[in-house]
Amino acid sequence: IESLNKENGYLSSLLPTTLTVEEIKAVLAEVKDQLLLAKGGAAVGVAMKFLKSKALKVLGNDVKQAVEELRQ
Repeated sequence: IESLNKENGYLSSLLPTTLTVEEIKAVLAEVKDQLLLAKGGAAVGVAMKFLKSKALKVLGNDVKQAVEELRQ
């Protein structure tokens, strides 16, 4: 089991890491006004475009959640 845990740890280190919802919200604070002005799902598009321009690795569902929380 120890060797499997070691192997799992090594393999996990090779996977790309993504930002958490809280980290995404912190980055998106820069464009919060644009997110508030966008209608419906367009806000997620604005967010994704901004995050892509910064070359950040994120999951779509996390971005959606972050946008929803910022728009409340």
